[in-house]
Amino acid sequence: MGSRNTILLIEDDIDDKNIFEMVLEDLEISNDFVWCKNAEEAYDYLCKPEVKMFIIFCDINLPGKSGLEFKKEIDAAVDKDAKWKEKEAEYANLFANPYSAAERGFIDEVILPKDTRRKLIKAFAMLKDKKVDRPKRKHGNIPL
Repeated sequence: MGSRNTILLIEDDIDDKNIFEMVLEDLEISNDFVWCKNAEEAYDYLCKPEVKMFIIFCDINLPGKSGLEFKKEIDAAVDKDAKWKEKEAEYANLFANPYSAAERGFIDEVILPKDTRRKLIKAFAMLKDKKVDRPKRKHGNIPL
């Protein structure tokens, strides 16, 4: 993967991933497709130097920290309810919004839900007739 321009889907729901793949097949889009289940997995993939991303689709409600980490922090707090609300707000500010990722340059555009269908159709239509120009061979194979 990564030799051609790649479409990355960051989605924790397998059904949504399958629908996305079916749409790509129906539109005959031949780009490489990579699926990451969470933000950490996507970040690890994007840090590879050979990766050339074409477009990234991301679910904004992804799991961030593990449940055990949250549980340890909440159990250690004196006021568990206040700590729980604090962690929910922290998570929402750090991970559950696309704007923090946009600020760091991970995404190019935040698409509102009402514009999603139009933007997807436009992006896939752009890929439908895409042709990759390959350089001509300098030398042929000699039959032996």
